[in-house]
Amino acid sequence: MINYPFKSVIPFGFFILFTTSLWSQLTVNGTSLFVDSATHLKVDGHIFIDKNASLTAKGILAVSGNVESISINDQIDNLQIFGDLPGKINFLKGNINHLFLLKSLSVPTYLQGVSLAVSNLHFVNNYNLLTLNDTDLDIVNLSDFSDVNYIVTNGKGLVGRNLSLNPVIFPVGSTFSGYHPIFITAVTNIGNEYAKVGFIEAGNYLAKNSGDYPVWQIENNGPIQFSMRWGTENNLHSGVLDLKQLRLKGWNGADWISVGFDTLLGNINAGYLKTRVLLPNEFKFYKLESILRVDLSKVLKLNNVELLPSFPNPFSGGTSVNFKLHKESLVTVQLFSPNGQLIKEFNNKYLDGYHFEILPEDLFPVSGFYSLRFIVGEEVVQTKLLKINY
Repeated sequence: MINYPFKSVIPFGFFILFTTSLWSQLTVNGTSLFVDSATHLKVDGHIFIDKNASLTAKGILAVSGNVESISINDQIDNLQIFGDLPGKINFLKGNINHLFLLKSLSVPTYLQGVSLAVSNLHFVNNYNLLTLNDTDLDIVNLSDFSDVNYIVTNGKGLVGRNLSLNPVIFPVGSTFSGYHPIFITAVTNIGNEYAKVGFIEAGNYLAKNSGDYPVWQIENNGPIQFSMRWGTENNLHSGVLDLKQLRLKGWNGADWISVGFDTLLGNINAGYLKTRVLLPNEFKFYKLESILRVDLSKVLKLNNVELLPSFPNPFSGGTSVNFKLHKESLVTVQLFSPNGQLIKEFNNKYLDGYHFEILPEDLFPVSGFYSLRFIVGEEVVQTKLLKINY
């Protein structure tokens, strides 16, 4: 049975076969509804398909309200979501070939249910957000995403995509802090490389020690690299003055530890950073921090140099050092072992501004306190690093 409260009653056969019409609501009970490829079916209201029914739409199905189905046989080629009020899509099982978002300015569309597969997702109007809530969304192709058209993943739902050796975009963000996309590159080319991504606002993250920073959740089935890129249209990290101030940490299930960057390039107006190769299950959550958000009482200051705390410290692998020069100067950095022997001397060149240096694990063969000395012109500042072998 098909229940259809009309604004005006039109015979069903004429409606489907010959004209584009406006329904106020469509409920399909215990039967199959077929929309052929020549038909544009417009519903200014909700659609509901019960478990004993099914919907097959080869033409265009345009809906202003909710699209809900507890059927297991739904197939929609072209679903258009329009209107001035928020709407939701809730499928028990089914596939959408093309999903077009045409809501009015800043009117969101919500996904509900366990998962939804969409072959092609189109952001047609500006300031349209697709909010996942707890629903996982599998996408093949995306178009017209931007800093005002993206996928909100502040619940448990993640965006899943197949990977390639070229960067694959995950245009995620939150309604509060905006667009925070990630590009993921597969390191292998077996053919089943896949990743799921979500961006989680600070305060919505359930694991320990999240702090004030938002985090990205990434689940990958093979080795990957991910990068963050931005320009004037993105403004991903507008509070950061220089990319060298950034550090990336991953949650390993017990602690946040330094992940490190393979490439760090650009400035706040245009640039990118790329991680080292990351393996499945190595980390699940990542957060990007600025080295400037530190306890100022722990910053060692002289006239021309500010030595920020090393991170991590204490450490079991490698660590990093961060320092700032107020004017260009000749800089020499020396690392001494726990027994006072010089292990390495590096830099010894003219520098200015902020600097970030990775100190790899092989510089610290034994546990204990290491001394790190900075010689900046005529100024000398020294700090301690603690290596712990677990």
